Amino acid sequence: MILTKSFFDMFWYKYFRESKQFHMPTLCPQNVSFSPDGTKIAASCNDDTIRIWEAKLGMEMQVLKGHSGQIHSFQFSPDGNLIVSGSADKTIRIWDVRLGIEKKKLEGHSNEVTKVQFSSDGHSVVSGSSDKTIRIWDAVSGKQVKQLEGHSNVINDVQFSMDGQIVLSASNDNSIGVWDTKSGKRIQELKTHSNHVLAAKFSPNNLRMVSCSKDMTIRIYDAISRKEITKTMLNFDVKKEFKFLPDERTIMFYLEDGTIRLCDVKFGLQLQEGCLQEMFCINKITITAFSFDLWAHYNFIKNDI
Repeated sequence: MILTKSFFDMFWYKYFRESKQFHMPTLCPQNVSFSPDGTKIAASCNDDTIRIWEAKLGMEMQVLKGHSGQIHSFQFSPDGNLIVSGSADKTIRIWDVRLGIEKKKLEGHSNEVTKVQFSSDGHSVVSGSSDKTIRIWDAVSGKQVKQLEGHSNVINDVQFSMDGQIVLSASNDNSIGVWDTKSGKRIQELKTHSNHVLAAKFSPNNLRMVSCSKDMTIRIYDAISRKEITKTMLNFDVKKEFKFLPDERTIMFYLEDGTIRLCDVKFGLQLQEGCLQEMFCINKITITAFSFDLWAHYNFIKNDI
């Protein structure tokens, strides 16, 4: 039996609806993220700043200034009190959200910092860079704890496992790295893709790993055995980012043409396409606010028949 999208939609269909619009400076946004509790929205801007808004009223709260190059990546800490950012200026900054000040400046990378992420307990930060290294930092002291080496090209994505014992990485060397955070050694190198690996992430329950590549495929692996489970061919080009939604079967892609696409990874079906998205806005002035980090804040409706 061949499942078509229309057939599949009879049983499981999802869609977004607009929640709120924010009017932002023409310099914003590059990237946008909600705080863990959904009360704040942060955006990185072309003037090398991060701006924070109160989500309900849309009032600007803080402007984080300090970077001297484009901010490629940033993330709220799990408690929402801090933001970590990585920039083309080769530095990582940790910011106090409430006070709007820089708490720590982490230096060590010799090229642009492409990705940063807090560990689930907020005690550590992992960073990836165009210098081909991954670094683990103490978020309190700002000291480098480990340097992970093995990739032969730019690192596009890094992510801690939920328990902080593993780091997953994606690189332009067409590989995915699985790293032990204590020893700093690469446990495994996955070479399933035939082109740049744009992103690699754990599923919300950490039982699966997902990767996306310029070879137009997404692949899902068992997180323990690290064996490939499924491969889905895509008919669109994605950016260096996607979200694995908490239902464990839907992935949200950000496309170069400024749209979002939702795909079911089990059946390889596109569920929905929309012109509103988290990464860029059409006229560079307004952005429609969605939370892609908290299931409770999705304006995301599931109809079961």
